[in-house]
Amino acid sequence: MNEIWQLSAVEMARRIARRELSSVEVVNAHLARIDAVNPALNAIVRVLADEARAAAALADGRLKAGETVGPLHGVPFTVKENIDVAGLPTTWGVPALAQAVVPMDAPVVERMRAAGAIPIGRTNLPDMGLRIHTFSSLHGLTRNPWNLDRTAGGSSGGEAAALASGMSPIGLGNDIGGSLRNPASACGIASIRPSAGRVPDAGFLPREDRLLAAQLMNVQGPMARRVADVRLGLRVLPLGLVQHREVVQARGHRGMVGTNRFLGDFERLLGHDHRAVILALPVERHHLVVQGFPLDTLRIGGCGSTKQEEEAQEDGR
Repeated sequence: MNEIWQLSAVEMARRIARRELSSVEVVNAHLARIDAVNPALNAIVRVLADEARAAAALADGRLKAGETVGPLHGVPFTVKENIDVAGLPTTWGVPALAQAVVPMDAPVVERMRAAGAIPIGRTNLPDMGLRIHTFSSLHGLTRNPWNLDRTAGGSSGGEAAALASGMSPIGLGNDIGGSLRNPASACGIASIRPSAGRVPDAGFLPREDRLLAAQLMNVQGPMARRVADVRLGLRVLPLGLVQHREVVQARGHRGMVGTNRFLGDFERLLGHDHRAVILALPVERHHLVVQGFPLDTLRIGGCGSTKQEEEAQEDGR
């Protein structure tokens, strides 16, 4: 009989939903696995033990109350440390950002939580995610679980090593030139680089000087030991960044900005009249690229205002 940590994310979710396993049992099994193997691998650089146990207890309570739950309800997941998790630093693996605590989840983390998944740890990456070998000046070297003398790949090497060694059943990474695919290959797990725009890509820390290549090519994506789990992740994650429409002042320009709410999937959006849909960024996120929708539906707050938008402001629409 397999240990709990050896189950796929799909099977964990199925057993939790049937109440054959509790989320608390699943989370505790993974925390024990982290304690057992992470010291040798250095894949998980921040363990969210208390937060995960509390969320697991709430997840079990929801099932006991007969509530409808998501496809990953009660299943733990890990998050690369250049993806925002509310209340935690997004370090990008460098000492300068060790205390860069962000106030909100990245859209992909928000979607995993909405599906019922529970963050259990943050995983290592090379400095600023710029190498295909995971050595961080903040957290040190991540080792390959199959051979400690081999590379775990990069830049999502911490995520790949954590998944391959059973510390997590499913996780989040990102890719501009192979950072999902390379470590997946090195550690013997599964991943996919989603098409640009399929999965929302946004972060809180200012990146006004973000290279155009990164804006056009960087993608967020799921990683797991099983292809079926990657498939499930790719069902959960591709939800666009849709903001409620609101006219405000943004850096001296009148325009449309949003209210920090991530709503809807492609199918639901496409059921609306595109002319009435304004996608925009909150003032504090003016620097981010919004992906996932046709460009003719996009208006960016703080970039000036169109005649239609000024008329909307005057009409109070």
